[in-house]
Amino acid sequence: MRGPSGLFTNVASMLTVRVTRQVLTLVTLPYLTRVLGAEGFGLVAIATAVAAFHQIVVEYAFDLSSSRAIARVREDGDEVRRIVANTLSAKALALLAATVVILPVGLAIPSLRDHPALFVGALAFSASQALSFGWYFQGLERLERLARIEILARIGAAASLFLFIRDAEAYWLVPWVQSVPLALGLVIMAFTAARWHGLAIAGLGRGLATLRDTWRMFAFKSSSALYKGANTILLSLVVDPATVGLFAAADKLVRSAVDLVNPVAQVMLPRQSQLVVRDRPAAERLARRTLFLLTGGAAIGAAGLVWLREPLLRLVFGAGFTDAAAVLMALALLIPFGAASNVVGVQWMVPLGMDRAFLRIVVLVGLANLVAAPIAAITAGAVGVAWTSVAGEAAVVTTMLVVLTRAGANPFRPMRGTSAA
Repeated sequence: MRGPSGLFTNVASMLTVRVTRQVLTLVTLPYLTRVLGAEGFGLVAIATAVAAFHQIVVEYAFDLSSSRAIARVREDGDEVRRIVANTLSAKALALLAATVVILPVGLAIPSLRDHPALFVGALAFSASQALSFGWYFQGLERLERLARIEILARIGAAASLFLFIRDAEAYWLVPWVQSVPLALGLVIMAFTAARWHGLAIAGLGRGLATLRDTWRMFAFKSSSALYKGANTILLSLVVDPATVGLFAAADKLVRSAVDLVNPVAQVMLPRQSQLVVRDRPAAERLARRTLFLLTGGAAIGAAGLVWLREPLLRLVFGAGFTDAAAVLMALALLIPFGAASNVVGVQWMVPLGMDRAFLRIVVLVGLANLVAAPIAAITAGAVGVAWTSVAGEAAVVTTMLVVLTRAGANPFRPMRGTSAA
């Protein structure tokens, strides 16, 4: 296990990546919204939202399962090579299945059927992200190398928007031009992995077995998308693309803030996977401290976002997007709730092996959202869908804490025994 300095380096590396991504987002979004307008930006948002499900299938939660597996055996080069080969085989199968299923489904949506080049480009963009070797570097706790590659690729993707997107008619090129730098970064990751441990793809049987072994975590991530990413799609079935563009603008700001919080819990997954076995009290202390720091910081950030919502929307997206202020005020609550769910779920329940309970919670909330979001969209428009998203995240956090308490495994209660002191 790498020492505290190694953990700090990993957290700092991933936070640097996330901060860079969010800075680039805040640089490119004002340009895109002004060049594309609310309608063009809405079309890009719809295509991206549907393609996100393609990305989830291809990623197949290997950032949780394979990174955890590598973390437990990283001193054994042969075992690491076996896990890498199995994961690559599984990813290839997932890519094929996801493309075959998502492509016709996406083209059945009216907003995308009329813009096929945009949607196919969105799938290429999702694949360039989903095939990342982040799970490999995370399991080895070598995230400083991943950070350098990611940052260069993201800068290239952002620069490509300014070079090639010059008017509203180029809306369909947005995902295509971003895919190329990310694909180049993917090639560099693959060469690095090949140099460190060799690179091979296991047979079909081992790939299928890896998919089967990881299906619970995949079900969790895909189900969480039912109350995170699906709402943009559901809203697009009820309102016009311009209204979807307003919702997507507010959602982008909030998700950018949430993305600054998420990697901390994920980076700590390998460390917690070892601590829960070797030093349970230390694992509980780390989880409690992370929850306090992340949710506290997230709450402060959410309050600032609400306070500055109108000038921020005007500054980032333009005067035409200030109507998204009410949506942004509601969605801001996702920041502290998202931070809490990542710590309680990813940093605690997953290392404990409570995958099944985790899955049930997220599936039930996701299914409930599929019922509630269309009703909210019809009755209250974008604002109603925003409050549905918040309710889903709050329900996930509350239910996880209840389940942990009943199992006698809740380290977040105010009163603890001496073992967690």
